[in-house]
Amino acid sequence: MDLGLAGQVVVITGGANGIGRATAQAFAREGARIVIADISDGADDDVPAAAQEIVEAGGEAIFVRPDVTSMSEVERLRDQALEAFGRLDVLVNNAAKLPTSTTAPFFWDEDPEEWDGLIDVALKGTLNCSKVIGDHLRQNGGGSIVNLSSDSARRGEQRETTYSAVKAAIIGFTQSAAIGLGPAQVRVNCVSPGRTITERHDRYRADIIAQGGEAAAAFEDREKRALKLYPLRKFGRPDDVANVIVGIASPVMSGHVTGQILSVNGGYHVG
Repeated sequence: MDLGLAGQVVVITGGANGIGRATAQAFAREGARIVIADISDGADDDVPAAAQEIVEAGGEAIFVRPDVTSMSEVERLRDQALEAFGRLDVLVNNAAKLPTSTTAPFFWDEDPEEWDGLIDVALKGTLNCSKVIGDHLRQNGGGSIVNLSSDSARRGEQRETTYSAVKAAIIGFTQSAAIGLGPAQVRVNCVSPGRTITERHDRYRADIIAQGGEAAAAFEDREKRALKLYPLRKFGRPDDVANVIVGIASPVMSGHVTGQILSVNGGYHVG
């Protein structure tokens, strides 16, 4: 099925790894031209790996390294994308700063010094990119913005309090922006994943299991208990989320859809 994305230009923040990287690949398979924006490029080469693999597969992609917390840096991102491809059609706001702790603490144990990073990258970055690139879409016939939230914002998580609050703010922004940008034919939607197992998590899990002993046993026990919260009895993978992002951005699949929050969660949150 032709999703109507061939030739469109898609900007993906946080696009070098995890869900962002899978999303870049999924759009590229539909013939879209990709702008991967990330602080990390995933490679030491002149052409970063995330973009390079798309180019090697016959697609078109460039890599830009902006700080999405800076409005001037986001303007540079817009300008470089336009210079490379001459148009913009889709923005995926995926950039986020993860807590440094691999085990999410309770709120009273959170380090307040980490709050600014969580808020600035995920929330302020979403605002900055939506303002700069969304304004371009508004003035040039429309397009699609897809924001990334989390089902921790919809259900609540006792161990991810600040992260959940930031992601809840993104849901509120999505709904308001959809109303404001709708008359200009800019659709704004939000994809809300449950637990999604990325390569980073796979490496962490392998390290813990390799250690053996009580740490490994405790990790596996937490994992088993967490799985019981998912009716499908499995966690998501980046491709699960990426496919939904592509579908909601597609003018063919979702041309009359805006202001919606789509969970990709194996049933973790229903409603």
